[in-house]
This record gives sequence, C-alpha cells and structure tokens, in this order.
Amino acid sequence: MLVFGNTFSENLRNLDNAQIQITQIKTGRYKRPSAVWKLQADAETLLLMKALNLESPPEYTWQFADRDSHRKKFNFAKVHESIDKYIQF
Repeated sequence: MLVFGNTFSENLRNLDNAQIQITQIKTGRYKRPSAVWKLQADAETLLLMKALNLESPPEYTWQFADRDSHRKKFNFAKVHESIDKYIQF
C-alpha cells in the first residue's frame, strides 16, 4: 500500500516488478502491434524502469475490446538509437 505524504517517493522507489503493470487501452478489436507501438512501449517501459529503479521490465499489456496482447520482449537498444538520432537533429 502506498502512503501519501513525505514518504510517497520513497514508497515508489521500493516497489518491485510484481506491483507494477503498464496497460495501454486500445479501442476496437485486436490489431497486431506495429513497430511504432513496440518502440513506444519500450520507451515507456525504459522510462518507468529508470524512474522507479527497477532491474527488469514490468508487465506491459495492450488491452483491446476482444482480447489482450502482452509485450514480452523489449528492445531498449532501439529506444536509445532513436533518442540519439533525435538529439542529432
């Protein structure tokens, strides 16, 4: 349980992967995740891992009206490559 107040940020730093899940809610029926969706998922996951000092990625789910799709493999090198290209511009 998270306690709000001065210790809120400390509680966030003490979470483990079992307590964290990222869910992207999509409208409509299932669609195979595109390369852009995968890159976005990887970037969101990497940002959350850095912010909360997680050692491994939390569960990531795309939730559609008819079924869920789970992101199991992450390509953080592609995220770093995309950020480097953006910074060069």
